[in-house]
Amino acid sequence: MDMSNEPINQGNLESRVARLEDDVAVIKIDVAVIKANGATKTDLNELRFELSAQIVKAQGEMLDRLGKVQVELAAQIEKLRSDVVATVNHGRLATVLWVISVVFFAQFLPAIAKLVKEISGQ
Repeated sequence: MDMSNEPINQGNLESRVARLEDDVAVIKIDVAVIKANGATKTDLNELRFELSAQIVKAQGEMLDRLGKVQVELAAQIEKLRSDVVATVNHGRLATVLWVISVVFFAQFLPAIAKLVKEISGQ
């Protein structure tokens, strides 16, 4: 072995070890940051259950709203049906009264014509 290279190799080894120590320190910091900010399996399970509960709650609220809308629509439809029935009945009554009036007038038309003829003939 060449003794002249020994201090260079030793210095080189010391600098390499120092770099490794610095890298390990950086890795330790990175791992600590990951642990502090990263989610664990337990965190994910808790989040999943929380989201499931919120979804179930939202579905329940939507069903409640849908039920209320259905009730309101049923009431509006019933009112419209009632209005249509009343209008049709009113139309029927008006038609019946008109027909009765025409028939009644037609019954008296010959008598009215005769009366007019007698009055104008006098």
